Amino acid sequence: MNLDDRLTDETWLERLREAEGPPASGRIGPYEVVSEFSRGGQGVVFRGRQPGTNRPVALKRLIGGRLAAGAARARFDREIDAVCALSHPHIVTVFGVETVDGQPVL
Repeated sequence: MNLDDRLTDETWLERLREAEGPPASGRIGPYEVVSEFSRGGQGVVFRGRQPGTNRPVALKRLIGGRLAAGAARARFDREIDAVCALSHPHIVTVFGVETVDGQPVL
């Protein structure tokens, strides 16, 4: 998303609240969010449940959400590429990468 001077103050505040907090619906796309697991400088990791299989999953998204700068999105894309290329029993297995509400989710 590009910064847009035409947005009202209320819209900016709403987007900021969305970016800082957990998903309001308790879902990220089709996944049920169980709890926040960890938060770092770039992203937030949630414990989740995959629909249909009820398999526990970890969901990672950018901490800035729709307000994340282009450089942050590029770093996240590089992280996705790197982790998808790895195969080791002690490294996370990627089940999918999706875009939910305009945000990448690993």
